[in-house]
Amino acid sequence: MQIVALNWLTYRLTNSPFVLGLINFIALLPVVTLDADGQHCPEEVERLVASILEDEVDFVIGTRFLGGYEERRSARHFGIVGFSSLISLLCGVRITDCTNGFRAIRASMLARMDLNENQFSAPELIIEAAGMDWSSCQPKSCTRN
Repeated sequence: MQIVALNWLTYRLTNSPFVLGLINFIALLPVVTLDADGQHCPEEVERLVASILEDEVDFVIGTRFLGGYEERRSARHFGIVGFSSLISLLCGVRITDCTNGFRAIRASMLARMDLNENQFSAPELIIEAAGMDWSSCQPKSCTRN
């Protein structure tokens, strides 16, 4: 019902079917995040968003644990696995790498979220998304040292 009301309001304010169509089109596009430390491969963005653009899922979280990963026995690795397990338990959905900064989410889904942290928080995003009617996948993501 919110979508109908927003569409009606948009059309009434702009009196433009073009603007209405543009806003609805933009809502289908994914929003991509990646860490700024250079560890993610930007050339993989197309593969990351493909599932969203093909309307298969709403949320994609990259995971460094599928395929090669150099820090398997580090304290950091065990921390990520433990934290991911806790979030999986809270959400009822298996999350393998909750701290991976390489993710994409449908813009319309992001707009419906109630995010309250003062700074961006990946766990908050995952937990909020899990509380909604979402579909997700976790493809392997390239990480560099």
